[in-house]
Amino acid sequence: MPGITFIAWVKYQHRVEVLSQHLGATRFFILRGKRGSRWYLPLAYLQQFVETLRILHQEKPQIILVQNPPIFTVIPVYLYCLLFKSKFAIDSHTSAFTPNEWGWSMPLHRWLSRSALLTIVHNEQLGQIVEGWGCRYAVLGEYPGKILEWEDFPVRPGYNVAVISSFAPDEPLDRVFQAAQQLPEVNFYVTGDAARMPPAFVAIQPSNIHLTGFLPKGQYFGLLRSADAVLALTTRDGTILSGANEAISTGVPLIVSDWPLLRSLYSGGTVYVSNTAEGILQGVIESRERNVVLRGEMQGLQARLLEEWDTAFMGVKKVLDEACSNGRGKR
Repeated sequence: MPGITFIAWVKYQHRVEVLSQHLGATRFFILRGKRGSRWYLPLAYLQQFVETLRILHQEKPQIILVQNPPIFTVIPVYLYCLLFKSKFAIDSHTSAFTPNEWGWSMPLHRWLSRSALLTIVHNEQLGQIVEGWGCRYAVLGEYPGKILEWEDFPVRPGYNVAVISSFAPDEPLDRVFQAAQQLPEVNFYVTGDAARMPPAFVAIQPSNIHLTGFLPKGQYFGLLRSADAVLALTTRDGTILSGANEAISTGVPLIVSDWPLLRSLYSGGTVYVSNTAEGILQGVIESRERNVVLRGEMQGLQARLLEEWDTAFMGVKKVLDEACSNGRGKR
């Protein structure tokens, strides 16, 4: 599909890359400034704002996909479309609707969605919110297709668990650390930028917790493929976990928080746990005892989710195709 550009203010995200590949779109990850300091955030956003406009002026897209949050990413896209008659769609993640994260930006989100072709959300519950705004929406979850390229990632002998983390507030990593203390024979590989780990965690970090740092895509999927199980947790109901779908893409048994939405999505190859140290402990033990069975179930789950994703994606593509073919959004 010609004339589409995807903008995201992140270091990297698999979802952005997959959607760009399926749409034939150019994609740009834009991240500037010093991380981990709120003092630098306004300046970083200003730099990213200017860089976004520069890229759009260079690409001259008919259609722009833009990831939210942060909601500020949408503003330069909206302004560009206003000036040059392009069209845009917002890919809004769950945190964009969460009160203690980006919920404060909902009025601005609603206003921008009213100018968008559609707002893409991760589940029907969020879709109903967008529909309540009088805006068009589409539900498109995380991509569950097989990962075909990866790099070898050396893991230690024994049972290995990959813990998907970005050190976000909804991740109960302190309880993962507590569970790991009771399972010294299990290795836990915690992904994500370790500089974001709260200082209090250092005091309780057991020797079998291994911080990988932010991994390049090839190494990241190499870790998942080498693991015996993938642990992806959230204390936030209604959240679809990118890490869970990435585990499915590699065929590795999954351990997730026991929320109704996650139970409805991941109906095989999965162990559901409470977000407590004891719950995580028992979940890891169960994944070890049932590992062969869980791997077999994961193949069927992957096939079902991929079929559902393809159907949902074609709905999104149809909207963008129509916008292009009708001549709208031409600069």
